[in-house]
Amino acid sequence: MELLELSNEMSRAETDRQRESIGIAGLNRSLFTTAYVVQLAKLFQNENVRLAFVNAAYTRVVDPENYFQLTSLFTHPENVKLLESHMEQNVNRVQQRQSESGRLF
Repeated sequence: MELLELSNEMSRAETDRQRESIGIAGLNRSLFTTAYVVQLAKLFQNENVRLAFVNAAYTRVVDPENYFQLTSLFTHPENVKLLESHMEQNVNRVQQRQSESGRLF
């Protein structure tokens, strides 16, 4: 599924939970840049669902050094802290995944 197709499908979803489900399915099929995760994360209205999505996406990015950019999508400081904590806890998984191959959006 290409990014535009994934983005369009997520946009058509009626709820954030549906968007999350569609987005997670897309994450499982491809690798993404942080910039594309930012685009997809902006589709969520609920900040907690957005946080769940970006946490899931962290291990599927090819440029984890840029993932800090996602903190600007959150208005609640607690959600920024939760994202930063998730990134710290999963840095080893990201490094392992970087050695794997996959499609990039």
